[in-house]
Amino acid sequence: KAQIRFPSDKDSGAYVTVEKSGKVLKEEWIPTNDGTTIYSFTITADMAPNVYVHITYIQPHLQTKNDLPIRLYGIAPVMIENPVTKLEPRITTPDILEPLKKAQFTVFEQNGRAMTYTVAVVDEGLLGLTKFSIPNPWNAFYKKEASLLTSYDIYRDVANAFSGSLQSFLTIGGGDSADANALKKPNRFPPVVKFYGPFTLERGQKQTHEIELGQYVGAVRFMLVAGTPDGAYGAYEKEVQVKSSLMTFITAPRFIAPKERMTIPVTVFSYLGKNAQVSVSLNVKGPGRIIGANKQTLVFPQDGDLLANFDIQLEEQEGTLTIEAVAVSPTGKSAVQTINIPIQSPSIVVTTATQKLINGKSKITLEHELPGIPGSNNAWLELSVIPPINLSAHLQYLIGYPHGCGEQRTSKMFPQIFLPGTVNLSKQELDNIRSNITNGIIDLQLFQKSSGGFVFWQGSYDESTWLTAYISHFLFMAQKAGYVLPVNMLEKALNFLSNKVKQWNIGTSKMEENYYYGILSEQSYVLYVLALAGKADIGGLNRLAALEPTATTIRLQLAAAYAYAGVKSKAQDILAKTKYNVVPGNYYEYTYGSNLREQAMVLDCLNALGDTANALPIYKQIVDKLSSGKYFSTQELAFSLIALQPYIQNLQKDKVRLEYQEKNGQLQTVELSLAIVRIPLSAIGSAVSVSINNPDAVQVYARIIASGRALPGKEPKIENGLKLSVSYYDTNNSFMNPNDGYRGQDMIVKITVKNTLYEKLTNVAVTYRLPSGWEILNQRISEMDV
Repeated sequence: KAQIRFPSDKDSGAYVTVEKSGKVLKEEWIPTNDGTTIYSFTITADMAPNVYVHITYIQPHLQTKNDLPIRLYGIAPVMIENPVTKLEPRITTPDILEPLKKAQFTVFEQNGRAMTYTVAVVDEGLLGLTKFSIPNPWNAFYKKEASLLTSYDIYRDVANAFSGSLQSFLTIGGGDSADANALKKPNRFPPVVKFYGPFTLERGQKQTHEIELGQYVGAVRFMLVAGTPDGAYGAYEKEVQVKSSLMTFITAPRFIAPKERMTIPVTVFSYLGKNAQVSVSLNVKGPGRIIGANKQTLVFPQDGDLLANFDIQLEEQEGTLTIEAVAVSPTGKSAVQTINIPIQSPSIVVTTATQKLINGKSKITLEHELPGIPGSNNAWLELSVIPPINLSAHLQYLIGYPHGCGEQRTSKMFPQIFLPGTVNLSKQELDNIRSNITNGIIDLQLFQKSSGGFVFWQGSYDESTWLTAYISHFLFMAQKAGYVLPVNMLEKALNFLSNKVKQWNIGTSKMEENYYYGILSEQSYVLYVLALAGKADIGGLNRLAALEPTATTIRLQLAAAYAYAGVKSKAQDILAKTKYNVVPGNYYEYTYGSNLREQAMVLDCLNALGDTANALPIYKQIVDKLSSGKYFSTQELAFSLIALQPYIQNLQKDKVRLEYQEKNGQLQTVELSLAIVRIPLSAIGSAVSVSINNPDAVQVYARIIASGRALPGKEPKIENGLKLSVSYYDTNNSFMNPNDGYRGQDMIVKITVKNTLYEKLTNVAVTYRLPSGWEILNQRISEMDV
């Protein structure tokens, strides 16, 4: 039985209700005693995990013993624990496990009850990183429940003997939780994660499992979770040491660069007694070799650990270096550890291409030198019946772009929406594209303010109208392609743009031409995106059209917006009066554009209007620029690929079947079913060579694109409108050479960027790669004088 005590007078009464999850289990009026009243009730199994006892205490009207209200109330939770719902699973294990040896552990229920269970064996060091503690399912399934009873107080209607103001509706609930995680010390040995189950034990049964940890030293935790169909749960955990009388541990970097030389310390732990001798050897597989002896003998004056160092020289090649340390005692006791280290050049990826036109009924051989060191290269053969747009290289540049403002993040994702309809892709490539776009959309939420507008950088306050239009354009096209957007993300952005259109006022005062057209350009793009998304603002379109802008991009965005809005006559009227390649001044700088970006916007609008005749020369101009090898901003590349891909998808393409053969490879056939067909090539050695036979009459463009990393210091020097220099000084402003090894000394890095063009450059970003052993000193938050 459960008992509830509350203070009372003998001339009063109490109305008691026992409630669980909003259901009244019991209710009664009880007389009260002088001083304390005890109410008791019988506990049943269906009351678990808790019930609430609601007591309304009524005093006699106009009583003078105290100055309390005539009616008082209180609620008390009663926690109920049913022993039948608790399991006591247990694990028996050896006191110590040894690496590379099999062992057994046994699972049973303390009281012989039947149960279904799972076992996880995890490294204690790994669990300590997150301070993980095994969850007991009983605590989740039988945690304290909230009161769901809603009561209506009629006190003021029947016994108004108190002048205060009381709340009439009461919704009272409860709940609690606790974090019992203890701080764990991270373990430096390689982690272990093993999972067993689920398995079922019959009543009185025990079950034995086998475990082998492999090359591991440290401690593991056995975590057992069990349950039954009738709602009984339990958990148990046990820590077991993993050690041997002889152990090895390799200390090595996470990754290394080609041609580097490194010293690998091998720690040997010996518990073989005093003066034990252990032979330690190191073996390597992959692009590297040991300098000097690969074997040493260690003598342990007492149990403990000693260190053996080995030097390794890496070759000029990327790949994986496998290092194996073997320790052997004269008694035959041995220990082995093997690790794999990625070898990767820290240089940036360089992309190069070679192109040839294959006339009808002819053969060619296409050769291309790989730009990176062996092991770092990738190569593809691109085939198309239209002039190539260097799609692979430009996409690789966009996706790998190191900065991440709102525009740059969007520009990375936007062109990928159209890829499945442009080029043949493997399942892995399609999955990567979907993952890139899905995760990118989630990240863009961090750039959206409560107003619906977007900012360039997280934490900024000023929304950008143009950026909001650009991201809204992307979100709408992504949604159209089947991507699921976060709730209200696009709607809020479109509402923000609609409000900006209503607030827009160009004014009557004269202003500088570039600024004037910059404002019109932003407004036309906003109106275009709104119309594209089905929220056309006819009034805004009419106001802008009345200004009769001459810029080709603005006029075509107006025409396309009218067309999307269903006002095709107005769209045709604007098109008939539009002159192409009209770009007044440099107005596009106000919207992060360029001549190329404006051309891409024009092609995008012509795609929307279905005007292939006027689109063809624009398409050719964009393709010529993209194939020039010059530098392009993320905005230029993104909008160019956004406009080009739909255009080439809509072209009438002749079906062409080609034969190709790599050097030392088999003859294969490929059909150009999409605008671009991309074929991966074997990038082994210093160059690739492909022979291509075109038996049809249609000419085909063939292109080999290769990417790779050169050795640091041997990257190709590229200067395109900018000149870059880096110099190093000590704190006295005296020149210094970092290669001289000034360990522990402060150093000033001076990066100078010079514009070699006869035009203004804006939004310039600089990327500087630091060696892993260097540390940046932030003078703004340090105690040093700036």
